[in-house]
Amino acid sequence: LRAASGADAVLLVLGPDAQWSRGGEVAFNWLLGSLGGRDLLAAPLEQKYEECVICIRATDSKIFCKRALRDELVAKTAMWESCQVTVPTAEEEADQDAYDSRKTWAFINMVAECRSLAVALRSDDEQGDLKMAVEKWPLVQAHAYDEFGLGFLTMRSSVVNIEAHLQLQ
Repeated sequence: LRAASGADAVLLVLGPDAQWSRGGEVAFNWLLGSLGGRDLLAAPLEQKYEECVICIRATDSKIFCKRALRDELVAKTAMWESCQVTVPTAEEEADQDAYDSRKTWAFINMVAECRSLAVALRSDDEQGDLKMAVEKWPLVQAHAYDEFGLGFLTMRSSVVNIEAHLQLQ
């Protein structure tokens, strides 16, 4: 999918951090949930995965998830080349501000070297302007906060929609 789209990375942001993007949920369920066909289209995202962020590049992959998911995701991605799973500390999980900061830094590190990102957005989520739809995601908005000094993500990286490519898989 990444190569077919011409992007440096496939980015899957789940749950509230992507405004409950159904395209990202379907892509995650296909990639890590072992679902396909009608089951894939009908299955909701399991609540335990709502805080996950995944960035898949040609040479490595990075995942941010809650501590409780670490072992499961490490097992599911064991055959992936150079997959790094990042989890917050117990103290960070107990403090929402510290947790959000940790997740934001993990996200920034994931996309730092990417000039182009592939995301899975349904046409009703995209509403005609892919860049604006992605910039509305809370995690992507955090990328532009003054404390990080990075500006808008879509000004630094181009974004392509791979939802149509997913439908062919």
